[in-house]
Amino acid sequence: MTLNIPKLEKLFEDKTVLILGAGASKDYGFPLWAKLKEELLYLFRSPSIPEVSNHESANWWIDKLNNMDETQTVDALAPDAPDECFERFRLARALIVARYESLDNNIGWVESFATKFAEMLLRIRDKDRINHAVSNFTAITLNYDRSFNRRFGLTVVEKFRAGLEGHGRNYGKYHQEVFEAHLYMVLHPHGSLGSTGEVHVNINDSTYQGSSSHLRVNYGDANEIIKLFNEQGAIPNVTSIDDMSDGNNPCYFTANSKMHAKNAICIGLSDIGVKNCKLDFKNIQTVYYSGANKIYDNFIPLNIHAAPLIEAM
Repeated sequence: MTLNIPKLEKLFEDKTVLILGAGASKDYGFPLWAKLKEELLYLFRSPSIPEVSNHESANWWIDKLNNMDETQTVDALAPDAPDECFERFRLARALIVARYESLDNNIGWVESFATKFAEMLLRIRDKDRINHAVSNFTAITLNYDRSFNRRFGLTVVEKFRAGLEGHGRNYGKYHQEVFEAHLYMVLHPHGSLGSTGEVHVNINDSTYQGSSSHLRVNYGDANEIIKLFNEQGAIPNVTSIDDMSDGNNPCYFTANSKMHAKNAICIGLSDIGVKNCKLDFKNIQTVYYSGANKIYDNFIPLNIHAAPLIEAM
């Protein structure tokens, strides 16, 4: 089957946004919404995690989760939560994400995409064009996990450096500036563990090198989250999508400023996810959507999983 999507070089001649939904992390074992709901209910009922379950807010969440509409995402319940209930929800959600991070040892579509991105850069023999392609890329993930952040930059570095080996100094001079350039911005408007929601990554200094984030929450370290909570009352910064309703989510403003682009590639984003998020899709000229339905006029539905979509680019 021939997909109606441009090759990578063509896409990155102009500003291109990669938008990730829950399905984008499925390759790496992370739960979709229905499974996340089950995990939350387990934590709110479990005596083994008293920081979550031994509080009256646990009963509030159990009732809300059991009675939520099937068209809702879990985040959609957050605006109704009293402050203490919301804090326990943030803690439970952080623990779930950290547990799945600790189990994450798969290889998936992100490595394939990063490899193709590195190969694209290696084919470009002009420094200005390299920097232009790099600066045209932004990732926006609506997920809490950091699987994309952890993999993309490091894989690009590995493949890029491997591609330079065996070439003379004259070849390398066209590419050396890439190692000094801003590689990409990844935005988490719904929040992520140990992040303010906006992460800048350089090709020679990945934020997630060594699996550690800048708020001391190592990739997959649930024990560190409990320790921070018990000792400091601190919860890794995870902002709910619905905090944006009163205009207080600056990461969403940044994300929407990046939506003024020629292309968007949506991976793992469901129809409900598109409609419930607050990304402004009308500012994108063409949205290549991995789903099956033409949600807005600028959507090209591809009805395909991440791996064959990346292969076609």
